[in-house]
Amino acid sequence: MNKLEEISNFARKIHSGSNDGHGFDHIERVVNLAQKILLTEPSADSELVLATCYLHDTYDEKLTTDVPKQKTKVLNFLNDIGISKKVSDEIFSIIDNMSFSSNLSEKKALTLNG
Repeated sequence: MNKLEEISNFARKIHSGSNDGHGFDHIERVVNLAQKILLTEPSADSELVLATCYLHDTYDEKLTTDVPKQKTKVLNFLNDIGISKKVSDEIFSIIDNMSFSSNLSEKKALTLNG
């Protein structure tokens, strides 16, 4: 199993049983849309983009009562499967800065991968 499959399975476990509009079916729609966008952005890092898509709601404040604990769980998982600190940092940076609410007071700049 490759790392992206492991990340997908991890996200699936977190979102299993969710019926609030943020279940794994939502994640799959985000991934499918990202795959279409990636076809037009050949210089983007597709594995990083897709990993971020799978993980983007894993520690969302609307979906967990303990964001820091859940974020640590995600980080530990990424470390366990051999994702480098550099890549983990970029995944977290994208997730932490892409939401509508994180851009209300100040526009956050994202890399092409975000």
